Amino acid sequence: MFDIYEDFIDFNVNSDSNLVIAMAQLPVCWKKDGNFVRHKDPGKQWKLIEQTLNTIKESNFQGRRVDVAVFPEWSVPHECVDKLKECVKKFNSDFILLAGFDYISLERFVELLEGSDNRKKEEQVRPIIESTDYTHIKKDKPVNFCSIIVKSGDEVKQYFQSKLFPAGCEQTGSRNSEILHGGCLSCFKVNARENNGTPGLQKFSFFPLICFDQLYEKTEAGFSVIESLIEYSKKHGAPDIVFILQYNPRMNHPSIDEALYEYYLCLPTRALRACTYTLFVNVSDGSTNPNKNDSPVHGSLLVFNKKAIFNDTSEHRLTKMGRGNLHKMEFVNTSDRLYFLECALLSNYKEVVRASRNPIEIMQICERKDTKWNYVLPKEVIYDKVNSNSLYPMIDMYCSDEFIGYFEDGALGNKVVIDELRKNELLGIFQRIYEYTQKEEIPTQLIESLEQLVKRLDQLEKVKDKKLTETEDENVKDKLYTVGTYLQQSKKIIKSITKKW
Repeated sequence: MFDIYEDFIDFNVNSDSNLVIAMAQLPVCWKKDGNFVRHKDPGKQWKLIEQTLNTIKESNFQGRRVDVAVFPEWSVPHECVDKLKECVKKFNSDFILLAGFDYISLERFVELLEGSDNRKKEEQVRPIIESTDYTHIKKDKPVNFCSIIVKSGDEVKQYFQSKLFPAGCEQTGSRNSEILHGGCLSCFKVNARENNGTPGLQKFSFFPLICFDQLYEKTEAGFSVIESLIEYSKKHGAPDIVFILQYNPRMNHPSIDEALYEYYLCLPTRALRACTYTLFVNVSDGSTNPNKNDSPVHGSLLVFNKKAIFNDTSEHRLTKMGRGNLHKMEFVNTSDRLYFLECALLSNYKEVVRASRNPIEIMQICERKDTKWNYVLPKEVIYDKVNSNSLYPMIDMYCSDEFIGYFEDGALGNKVVIDELRKNELLGIFQRIYEYTQKEEIPTQLIESLEQLVKRLDQLEKVKDKKLTETEDENVKDKLYTVGTYLQQSKKIIKSITKKW
């Protein structure tokens, strides 16, 4: 079984119960340089990385900052290890970055480890050094690795995790040219940093894995990486998150599901299973390599084990994996994307269950156009934070003949209509859109839909006025006046939005 070593991080999480994660789906354009995978244009790639980090740094969700950001396998040029750390130093709040790099030599990786904050530096490379002539191969042996950079207060620490097993495309037949077989796994335990600087209670924990490590079936000793995680979880508790950095053209491969089944079904206790997330962060379809066109046809992936309701959209779809509550959320848009997710932590598990809320929320999405990240408000992913319903189905409902029928059939004064208005918090959602539009541009299709909704609301108001003249029942009149207030306020907010754009 793999040795698992714990690294402890003092960190000021922005929330007591939730974690805000930025998931960057970035392009990787690489070339073969001897035994090494390298970026075609490191300077251009670094500009993208720097731009993405600046977007994350400036993101603010009603006072909430991003806690953790994840970049995919190979996404950062190896020349930029120190630059990346300097970028993280500029963040205004505590922040964790996980980022994959293109290859470096074993010799250079040993140098990085010596200057790192890893608690067990030597274990990352010990097996390969002990089993080979290090002096002979140190410059030729490539290492696929990721960096974990942590800003805590004024202090910035940097850790490294090597890929444990090469994927098929990384095995060339020559033992010396294969990538390093990593020696151990790191588990990061994140403790709350108190105001006086002393460590507090543990807030969450995570494992960083790279691509094939999640799939590799057995080591020579007979253990898979997944089995090692399960054994660790039985003794020490399951991690809140397993981050898997990917360059994977086939995220829908059956072996991924098989490994996930094994992992989740064997984890101890229902609560730990429910609040353990597995996040696959893949590259975008702008990725290229010199051998063939194998850019991804599937985007990133989030797996969790809890009841959830999401509408399938052009951005994502939710699939149940067999029996139970194991769900797979596929981010089906394969272009350059920056997803901001809010995940409930184990400390918030009881509240999530009691409120029957989704364990995750999609807070925002950015798309990259003309070399810039733009905040988008796609029609399918404007979420009501109370019940995670999409705004567009609500607009469709209010524009539908069926809803108009409520009024024309004499049901306008019924409790069901007012309950629908209150349940969906229509005004609150429109108000949030209005606040958003004071800073950002909104899509044309949203404006068109809102304009259509105003016409329907005008129609409803005319029906309401007609009903008021027809009824003598004061209770019905009160309900009609209530509905009328909702309609007028909704129209006012919507017109404010559409007028600006």
